[in-house]
Amino acid sequence: MAKKKQVKSNKKKIIIASICGAFAVVVLVIGVYLASYYRADSVALNSLKSTDIVSVEQYDNEIWFTNLDQADDLLVFYPGARVEYKAYAPLMSRLAKAGLNCVVVKMPFNFAILNQDAFKNVVSRLDEGYRPYEHLYIGGHSMGGAMAAKYAAEHPEGIEGLVMLAAYPTAKLPNDMKVLEIYGSNDNVINREKIS
Repeated sequence: MAKKKQVKSNKKKIIIASICGAFAVVVLVIGVYLASYYRADSVALNSLKSTDIVSVEQYDNEIWFTNLDQADDLLVFYPGARVEYKAYAPLMSRLAKAGLNCVVVKMPFNFAILNQDAFKNVVSRLDEGYRPYEHLYIGGHSMGGAMAAKYAAEHPEGIEGLVMLAAYPTAKLPNDMKVLEIYGSNDNVINREKIS
């Protein structure tokens, strides 16, 4: 009888050890996956400097690219999945130089799906006395674009339009919402049927 209890006890220990081992492997795989993201290259990092035309201000979770000629429009931009938000600095800087102020938002673990309300957080800063803007736009790249579209569909008030880079909406947008869709003709990742 004691031997049967010992065998049962050993089986329980083996099962518990196996479950703990499997859990540890899953945690390790997820950790490696989250740690391997597309980092900003030297061109992007060099674009994080202010110029005579564009002021660049870095905060904990946002980078603001402001046209010093007092442009009145603002784009809040969500990065693509597993892409460091600083990687968009060259594009944001060019847009600001052309007259469209931009904010690129840092996402938790580089996944916009984990902070779909980032637009609201940026706008709340405007309500706290930051420079007012006439027109507010939301946009993003890939998964960031899909999450920006989801936010725009659920909170269309105050959003003038949506900018989608290699992305498509996952929710029905208001009929009167202006949408700019941009993707590469050689893009083999995006589903063109879903864009249509």
